[in-house]
Amino acid sequence: MRMNRRNVLIGLGTIVAGGGAALGTGAFSSVEATRTVSVGVADDANAFLALEKGSELHTNAVDNSGEQLKIDLSSEFGQPDGEGVNVGAVTTIGKIDDNDDVEVAALTVTNNGENTVTLTAEVEGDDTILELQAQVGTGDLTDLTNVSLTLAENEVAKTVIVIDTNGYDLQGDTSVADVIEEITFTAEAQESV
Repeated sequence: MRMNRRNVLIGLGTIVAGGGAALGTGAFSSVEATRTVSVGVADDANAFLALEKGSELHTNAVDNSGEQLKIDLSSEFGQPDGEGVNVGAVTTIGKIDDNDDVEVAALTVTNNGENTVTLTAEVEGDDTILELQAQVGTGDLTDLTNVSLTLAENEVAKTVIVIDTNGYDLQGDTSVADVIEEITFTAEAQESV
C-alpha cells in the first residue's frame, strides 16, 4: 500500500479511535465540586429533636442545665448517701396516673422539624430493666425501647422512666453495678405520600 496523505489520516484516525475505546470513553475521570452547606448546632432543648427535662419534675436525676440532657441515677445526682436504684424494686421517675396518662414527665421529646418522624430509643447496657413509657397527647402509653412512636411537627412525647430490677442479680457483687450506659433516641423522617 502506498503512503499517501489519505492513508496516513485513516491510520491515525484508527489508532486514536482504538486508543479511546481501550482507555475509556467517559467525559471525565474525576470531578471536585464545592457547595455551600449550612449546619446549625443547638443544645438538646433547641435541636430538631428536642430533649428536655419534664417541667414539673422535681428531682436532679434528670438534668438539662448543660448542652445535653443527662439522666443520672447514681450517687452523682445529688444523693450523697445513695449509690443507685434498689435491686428487687421498681423505680419510676415521673408519674403515670390511674388512667394510664403521663401526669408528670421525666423528660419530653419534641419534634421541632418539619417532617413527621418515627421515634425510637435504644438502650446500651441491660435493656431488660428499662422502660421509657411515652405518650403523645392523650394517646396510649408506648415503651420507646420496644415500639416506635410517630411524632408530627411540634408534637411532644411526654416520657416516664421506669426501672424494674425485680429478678436482677448483682452476681455476688454488693457494690454498685452500672447497668445502663446510654440511651440513643432516633427520629427518622417518614416518607411523604
